[in-house]
Amino acid sequence: MTASALLVSVILAFPTADYDEVVERGRAALRDRDYAAAAAAFEEAVELRPDEVDAWFRLGLARSANDEPGAAIAAYGRAAELDETHAQARNNLGNVLFRRGDYEEALKWYERALAIRPDYLVALYHRGWVLRHFNRNEEAEAAFNRCLELSPQGARERSTRLDCLFFAGTMRFRAEDYEGAAAAMTRLIESNAGHIEARYYLGMAYRHLGRVDEAREQLEIHRRMTRAVRRDEPIEKDDP
Repeated sequence: MTASALLVSVILAFPTADYDEVVERGRAALRDRDYAAAAAAFEEAVELRPDEVDAWFRLGLARSANDEPGAAIAAYGRAAELDETHAQARNNLGNVLFRRGDYEEALKWYERALAIRPDYLVALYHRGWVLRHFNRNEEAEAAFNRCLELSPQGARERSTRLDCLFFAGTMRFRAEDYEGAAAAMTRLIESNAGHIEARYYLGMAYRHLGRVDEAREQLEIHRRMTRAVRRDEPIEKDDP
């Protein structure tokens, strides 16, 4: 190898090494929930490699977690622009818009994610929630029911599927299908006995069905659980 060729290979090697180190630093900061440090690292990463989709996506994660919605939207948008098949960037962009209360725009991004991955369980759940907000109840219930037909992959999707079951049950309750509501809430409680709202809806469904003793039992459990939770600190949870 000539001296000039060696020099070029060395120069080209440095950005790769720098990029990998910066990305690992950002990933470590995300794991440690140091979102400001993660955002700084991934900003550096996208400067080193402006066309690297993963760096933009992780920058979106960091900016969103650090409560910087405008910067998160820009980062997720860039990832989506660079990769026409990146459903997760589109879903997460929808999440940021949703948290800002821009439900119509959020719905558009969830639908773009689903156009790429029709069986994207998390995006189906989000789409159903927004449709429910708009009282587009049949479409919302269809989205939740489609979630329930899918096999969840990992803890995040298992948790989301239970959320779909809960909201599908509330849709049945709204439609005065109390048998359907009770069936959904019973299934949910079998998987998560500590679901307070499911206990309430199950009790109320039983009341409408004339199953008085069962209604009292579930509503008493709901009352006791609610009192216990009020003595605790609130717990929060968001798709990496």
